[in-house]
Amino acid sequence: MNLEANPIYTVLSGPVGIGGLGWLSKARGLEAATPAALSVKEIMHPAELNGFTVLDITPGSIKVNLVSCPKGYVAPEYLTLTSASQFEIG
Repeated sequence: MNLEANPIYTVLSGPVGIGGLGWLSKARGLEAATPAALSVKEIMHPAELNGFTVLDITPGSIKVNLVSCPKGYVAPEYLTLTSASQFEIG
């Protein structure tokens, strides 16, 4: 099925993980990846990062900001957040 004229956008956020074997794929011996049977325009390669997603939704577009946290424990006073990816839909 060719959906180029009306593309489908997805932003996938998985379950809250804790890193290491806390990620389901690590426990299964796999790594995060796009299914081979799909033809996609990948904006960000699948990654298992602790973080969150911020959506700025207006009638004409959706601005997406995927924010990642540092690996491992960081004391709150030293916590910094990094934008893993930003893009706009619409």
